[in-house]
Amino acid sequence: KVRINNVGKTPVTLVMPGDGSEVRWRTPCVGWSFLPVDSPDQHPQSPKRRIGRRCGNINPLNPTEIFVLESGNGQNLKQWIRFPHIIPPGKYRAVFYYSNVPQLKWHGIPLGKHDSSAMQQVKRSTPISLVSNEVIVEIIE
Repeated sequence: KVRINNVGKTPVTLVMPGDGSEVRWRTPCVGWSFLPVDSPDQHPQSPKRRIGRRCGNINPLNPTEIFVLESGNGQNLKQWIRFPHIIPPGKYRAVFYYSNVPQLKWHGIPLGKHDSSAMQQVKRSTPISLVSNEVIVEIIE
């Protein structure tokens, strides 16, 4: 599970990841960093841009994808939180990245019409970039 907690003093308006978030085609932009557990390297400031082919479609935005986090509250991210496609078996230090970019120009072909009211809420949402706490994960076959 990935959970965002508002540890600030004011409410924030954020967007659930959707189809295209992992390749920066829509806000929020999300990604992962995996480093071998014994690596001295530090995680980058932002995730590496995912390279690879994809269909070109994105899901249409609907109002349920916009949420307000009051101070002290948290929200699980329920969808489109994918691990990178190929990670060899082993133990890794992992972090998750979430960047809400309200003015991001969306790409891809929506599989339906974006809800216009929700798109306006996205434009007024809170710009923020987050990096999760580091966790140890073990990938087995």
